[in-house]
Amino acid sequence: MKALSLHPMYAAEIAVGDKPEEYRTWQTPYRGDLLICASVYNDGWFYPRGYALCVVNLYDIKWSEEDDCYAWLLKDIRPIIPFPVKGKLHLYDVDDKLIKYADKPANQYLFDWWQDDLKIIVPPQKKKAETPKQQELTGNSVSRKKKAEPPKQEETALQKRRRYRLHSVY
Repeated sequence: MKALSLHPMYAAEIAVGDKPEEYRTWQTPYRGDLLICASVYNDGWFYPRGYALCVVNLYDIKWSEEDDCYAWLLKDIRPIIPFPVKGKLHLYDVDDKLIKYADKPANQYLFDWWQDDLKIIVPPQKKKAETPKQQELTGNSVSRKKKAEPPKQEETALQKRRRYRLHSVY
């Protein structure tokens, strides 16, 4: 099957049905099923990168005067089980045996897959220790023994003069 690599954000938008057209500076005579793949470009940690996401039908390409490029018109979005793909420029071939159609809508399937994959990519964060002020505000205060403060020493005459000079106004 022919495949097209896009930035992960745009590939995800096509997969969930929010983007019915893709803009390109070039056109192709090819019409028919097209595998939409997310490139490894970093659009953010929450977008799947380097995976095939769905199959669409490329049914027409029109010149867009407004955008000064070609609008590839897409329809019939079919979710697939995402699998890793090495993206390429322009259209390229991907083995049909790798494509397994999903039984859920693309947005639900991608969300479930993303949640599972996220557990692997981003390990759970360790909870930071709360400061005493935060503990007081949240009610999670733990009674702790205060450290004994060292006994105060008598201020010498020299220290008194220095303190006086620092705080006096001339």
